[in-house]
Amino acid sequence: MAEINQLRITNMHGAFDVTIPIRNNRLVLVGVNGLGKSTCINALYAVLSRQWSRLLQLQFDAIELDTDGSTIRIARATIESDLSNADDKGGVPTGLRRRIDILRAHDLLDAFVEAREEDLPNFVAILDIPPSAVSRLQRDARHARGILWKAIWRRLQRKYGRCFRAIKSCTFRLTEESRKN
Repeated sequence: MAEINQLRITNMHGAFDVTIPIRNNRLVLVGVNGLGKSTCINALYAVLSRQWSRLLQLQFDAIELDTDGSTIRIARATIESDLSNADDKGGVPTGLRRRIDILRAHDLLDAFVEAREEDLPNFVAILDIPPSAVSRLQRDARHARGILWKAIWRRLQRKYGRCFRAIKSCTFRLTEESRKN
């Protein structure tokens, strides 16, 4: 099983290059408030769990993970490009793609997809659709998001396949250990 040995974030918050050693798949960060500890953990979690839109909420240029003999580099520009190009490759209908773009422009796509039924009326004005169509649109957006993430994941797998298989097993082990705690 491969281990993650180091996390590097280039241009975090537009100002810092951060290098964090990870030993035995364990990470301990200590520092004053506002130093970026949570940002580093969130970046690592987003990469390992393939939550690309969550990763893009953070400010960075690139994230690198060093494993046993391999380095995985994920550039922000690549993720942004893959997300914008995945719509056409994934077969998402034009009308839905337009509504998804509206939600992205307002930084509300994740909130919409994860919203509870009682919160859906809050999106009627932004989407400019009848209230009766919002629930169906949410279901379609959830399905489309799955298509988009799969397209991006397939591209990254082709590029970094061997490394991600090793990291996936590390992620599973880390997740299982955190559930015990």
